[in-house]
This record gives sequence, C-alpha cells and structure tokens, in this order.
Amino acid sequence: MKAWEVIFLDQKGVKQSLRFESEREPSFEVAAHEILSKWFPVTQRLDLNDFEDRNPTPTVELLKEHHGVTIHTIQEAS
Repeated sequence: MKAWEVIFLDQKGVKQSLRFESEREPSFEVAAHEILSKWFPVTQRLDLNDFEDRNPTPTVELLKEHHGVTIHTIQEAS
C-alpha cells in the first residue's frame, strides 16, 4: 500500500492535508470519502446514490456545497 496525501481547503479556507493508504492513486471521489469519514463522520452515513447516475462525484459535491471543503490535489506522500 502506498501513502497518499490529499490537500484541501476547509470550511474557513485554511489549507489542510489528510494522509491515507491506497494501492493506487485515489480519485477525488475516494479522497472525498476519506475526508468525510475523518472530518464529518455523521455525514458519511448519508446515502448519496444518484439513482440515474447523473452525478459521478456526489461526495465531492456534498463536501463543497454543505461543508465548504474543496479538494485541490492528491499526491503520493513522501
């Protein structure tokens, strides 16, 4: 497993980072799930399925619209 670091802006516009392990480079959606589970554990339990698959990244949009969190980059941790 490789260590990955997600750089994002939190609700106050402060640059934050979160490290987690994944076999390959995670997508923004996977990174959004990691942020949600660590920063907003209650929200993580919501069902974000879009029944007609209109939204490929519902968690990314949830973070941005409801929590003010914007993911900027995902990079391999050193």
